Amino acid sequence: MRARRVPTMAEITAVVATTSAPRTARDSVRPGRFNLEGRFFDPDGNPLTRLSDELTEEEALERIRSGARVAAEPCGCGGTSRGCAPIWSDDSSSNDGATLRLPRRSEMPTWIDLWSGDSGDVVFLHGDARLD
Repeated sequence: MRARRVPTMAEITAVVATTSAPRTARDSVRPGRFNLEGRFFDPDGNPLTRLSDELTEEEALERIRSGARVAAEPCGCGGTSRGCAPIWSDDSSSNDGATLRLPRRSEMPTWIDLWSGDSGDVVFLHGDARLD
């Protein structure tokens, strides 16, 4: 029986160098936030993709009651402004009897959108949208 050849460190380094893209500040993973390229990540660092940019209150509540995580940014910037960090709900199980308030008149941009990734759906509340 022939012994298996073990790759040298130089061979391993060459493979890693060609398969791993270097990270920059623009494309780095920012758990719970947007990076400089505009990619959104859940608190665990999983990338999210926007599925809808205008959920109704009823649609958002249905997703939340089905286990979606909730994130909010109360300034109405969309979560991408410098210094704005979305606030994440800690416990989705306590949202069974939740109500959602989306004022018809607001002094700031207010909307709800839906994001999704490997860890599930995220209902993202913007501006004056509130989960009670």
